[in-house]
Amino acid sequence: MLTLREISSLVRRARIAFGQPEVSPEYRGWSFDSPPVKPPAYLGLSLSDFAYGYCPTGRNLYLKYVLKEQGQPSKPLAEGAALHSVLFRAVEDFKRFVYTGTPMDPGKALEGIPEEFRQRGEALYRYAATRLMGELSYVKAVGLSRGPDSAVWHAAPVAVQIPIDGFALGLGRAVVDGMALNAVVEFKFGPSKTWIGPWRDTRWP
Repeated sequence: MLTLREISSLVRRARIAFGQPEVSPEYRGWSFDSPPVKPPAYLGLSLSDFAYGYCPTGRNLYLKYVLKEQGQPSKPLAEGAALHSVLFRAVEDFKRFVYTGTPMDPGKALEGIPEEFRQRGEALYRYAATRLMGELSYVKAVGLSRGPDSAVWHAAPVAVQIPIDGFALGLGRAVVDGMALNAVVEFKFGPSKTWIGPWRDTRWP
C-alpha cells in the first residue's frame, strides 16, 4: 500500500465500511482544552504505549514511566523495527531516484540490520522497489507525470516517519509510519490475524 491509486482505494473502502464518524451534539463547539472534551490529564503517553497490546499486563508502562527502565524488545518487535527501517529507506530511495537518478540500492538499506532479519529485509526492499518502479512506469505511460514532483505524487505519495502531536488527546508526540491524503498510514508485519479484513497486502510473504 504505497501508491496513490492503492491509498485512494483504501480510503474509499474504509469510508464505505465504517462510515463518517459521528460527533455527539454535546461535544460540538467545544475546544479540546476545555471541559468536557479536555483530557483529564496530560500524561505524555505515546499511542503505541497502550494501543498495540504488546504487553497485556501494562507492566511495560510501569517500567518505562515509573522505574525509568527501557525493556528489551521481543523478537517480533525487533524484526518489525528492522523491516520498518528498510521500507522507509525504500520509499526515500525511490523518491531520490525520481529526483536525481540515483539507483536504488538495498545494500545501504540493510546497513545496521541484524543478520537474522537481513534476508527478509532485502526481500521487502526489492518488493517495494519493484512495486514503485512499476507504478512509475504506469504514471509515465498514461501521461500523469509532468515532472519529478507529479511522478512522486502519483507513484509514492506517502511521506514516511511523520511526527504527530497528541496533546489534544492528552498524549505525547508520536511518530507515525506515514501520512498520505490526510490519512495516517501504518505498516504492519505481524501475523495476518492482527490485520483488518481485506486490507492486508498478500503479495509480499
